Amino acid sequence: MLQQRVRLSSSHRVFACHSLEAYIKSRDDEKERRRREALRRIAPGFEPQSTPLVPTKRDSNVPDTAFALGVPSTSDATEHARSKSVMEDLVDHLAALDSK
Repeated sequence: MLQQRVRLSSSHRVFACHSLEAYIKSRDDEKERRRREALRRIAPGFEPQSTPLVPTKRDSNVPDTAFALGVPSTSDATEHARSKSVMEDLVDHLAALDSK
């Protein structure tokens, strides 16, 4: 009878220990879930365990900052020079017509 009581007491302690460990783990998991949720609200898509985000160039119809500020790019300068030469050709051609 005494051994059965000791066994029962021992099994109760093991059960209590496992229950306590499961409870602590579930609380830690809940805290971690809440922390990740708060972080996701502040910085959507951020995951601390993942690699850092690397910016990539994308082709889109959104103007870049230099264009938006009115700074001509090299292709814009080439386009402007070409249109200027076309205008000069037109003026020269009209001047030639007037001289005839």
